[in-house]
Amino acid sequence: MSFEMICKSCGAVSGPSVGVCPYCKVVFTIMEGGKVDVGLSGIVQLYAEGKLEKALSLMTAAMKQNPRLEEDVPFLLLQAKILFESEGPTSKIKAALIKAYILEPNNSEVAEYSEMMDAKEKLEPGVKNDLGEQALKNLLRRSPKNAHALFLLGTHLFWGDKETAMSAQYLQKCVDIRPNFLRAWACLGTIYKSMGHEELAVRAFRKCIDLETNPQIINYFKSLVSKAAA
Repeated sequence: MSFEMICKSCGAVSGPSVGVCPYCKVVFTIMEGGKVDVGLSGIVQLYAEGKLEKALSLMTAAMKQNPRLEEDVPFLLLQAKILFESEGPTSKIKAALIKAYILEPNNSEVAEYSEMMDAKEKLEPGVKNDLGEQALKNLLRRSPKNAHALFLLGTHLFWGDKETAMSAQYLQKCVDIRPNFLRAWACLGTIYKSMGHEELAVRAFRKCIDLETNPQIINYFKSLVSKAAA
């Protein structure tokens, strides 16, 4: 194993010629000319672990090294999901989905996420059962395990429609399916706290502490844990 390269994910001096970074576990190989080829599996792993900032950095590096990735539907879908969870621009999410649709117009997951983003733009705070809400509910009838649709509907019902109990149900399903979704845990903790479910709120905020990387925000979640546990 050679340790003569800098891992583009974590910055560590590691980089075996073919394999996994021993520090952050990102999968990569060395191509002709000594260029690092970041495997999709490495980005998938970071995304699964909720390490969105690293996943985005690695994805950007991969796209610079291999522009053909913009013609890879699984890569484009993953890009859309990571951007969605990290509150990336809607325009970039939709651009990735449009590229994926052009490449595979019959791909059901691409169609589902495009439908979800269209529904997001139709959500109207304070308007009960608006067009966006109806669209998300229809989507979830067909795909009840779409964590991102569950998140959108749950947060909309809480922040927009003040339907606390129903929003908690959707967001709890969301984190059950996608357990390292930081924003979902943060919203769920806030909802449980508003409902007086202090133990559940503490559990959610502690999960946020585990997933968050910004020291200031970690301290904020710690203060919420202290208040909820008091």
